[in-house]
Amino acid sequence: MNLTREDTGRDAGAHAMAAAPPPTRLIVVRHGHTAMTDARMCSGGGVPGPPLNASGRQDALQAAAALASAGAVAVVASPMIRTLQTAEVIATELGVEVHEDDDWRECDFGRWEGLTFTQVRERYPEAASRWLRFLSAAPPDGESLAEVADRVTRARDRVVGSHPERTVVVVTHSVVIRSLIHLTLEGAPVAIGRVQPAPGSITELHTGADGEWTLHSFGARP
Repeated sequence: MNLTREDTGRDAGAHAMAAAPPPTRLIVVRHGHTAMTDARMCSGGGVPGPPLNASGRQDALQAAAALASAGAVAVVASPMIRTLQTAEVIATELGVEVHEDDDWRECDFGRWEGLTFTQVRERYPEAASRWLRFLSAAPPDGESLAEVADRVTRARDRVVGSHPERTVVVVTHSVVIRSLIHLTLEGAPVAIGRVQPAPGSITELHTGADGEWTLHSFGARP
C-alpha cells in the first residue's frame, strides 16, 4: 500500500497525540460560606478564621458530590478552619486524606482584618488603591499580592511534583484563586480584583510536560 504525504503526516500526528502523557489536573475549590464571607469582610491568613455556616456546609457537600467522579488522588487544603472543614467533606467523598499546606492560606490582610472593603477604602484610601494596582503593595502589617503569588507558585509546583499526571483537589481562598488565575493568564495586576470566585465554586487548571498552565474552567457552581 502506498501512503501519501498527507497520510503519513496524519499518522504521525495521531501517534504523537496517543503518546502524549495525561496532564496534571488541579481542581481548585473555594471554601464554603462563612459569616464573614456573607458580610463581605476581609478574613485573612493571619488568623484561623471563622468556621463554615449552614450555607457553607451545604457548599461543601455540593462540591464533594460534583467531584465524586473526578478521579482525584489527593486533597490539599489551606490550614484555615473554613478550608479544612470544606476539604474534609470532599476527602470523605473521595476516600482520601486531607493534606494541609500553609502556602495555600488566604492573603494576610493585616489591619484590614474584619473590615469590609468599603471600610478599607474609607480608612485606608491610599493603601487600598495601591494594593489593587501594584503587586508589591501590602495592607498595613499585611501581605502583598506578590508575596501571595510566590507562595502559591511554590504550593502549585509541589502538587505537580508530588502527583505528576494525576488529578488533585486543592481547597483554598478567594485571593489565592485570583492569584492562580493571574499567574496562568499573565494579566495585569488590576485584573486580580476583577475575578470573583464564589464560595464553593470549582476552578480547573491543567499543566503538561512543557510546564505551561492552561485554565480549563473557572468558578463553576456545583
